[in-house]
Amino acid sequence: MTIGIKQQEKATYFPKREPSDGVIDWNIKIKNIINLSKALTHPFPDCYSTIKGEKITIWRMNVFSNSFEYTRAEQGEIIQVFYNNKFLVKTADSVVIVHEYDTRNINLIKSGNKFDIVDLKSVYKIFEKRYPNFVKRNQMEITLDKMIKGNYIG
Repeated sequence: MTIGIKQQEKATYFPKREPSDGVIDWNIKIKNIINLSKALTHPFPDCYSTIKGEKITIWRMNVFSNSFEYTRAEQGEIIQVFYNNKFLVKTADSVVIVHEYDTRNINLIKSGNKFDIVDLKSVYKIFEKRYPNFVKRNQMEITLDKMIKGNYIG
């Protein structure tokens, strides 16, 4: 039988996600992009990116290959679209394959198209303004530095 231990400090929690928190920055490490997509799949708010300002909701993606390097592509560029409409996207350190997604304009999903640039620092500043008490704590689970360097495991 386990005997409970009295909580010593006030409870902490992670703030509620807003839909805008799901934006993908293709310039961060692949494991953070994958973790974001896993955290925001059905039934939760989606993760997404835009091409020419049009939203592409991404429901499921995986690492395509840890050894596959596509040096001719830029981060966020669609490298290849397969016959089944799955597609490859270049990230900061690898390539992802997008299995499930929604878009109103399927013509945006073609080789050579690039997802719009996201300034993760500005997105994080919005998060800081929304949750100032959470961000100020020393025990904060997420920092911008951790997200960019790939040290955040969500």
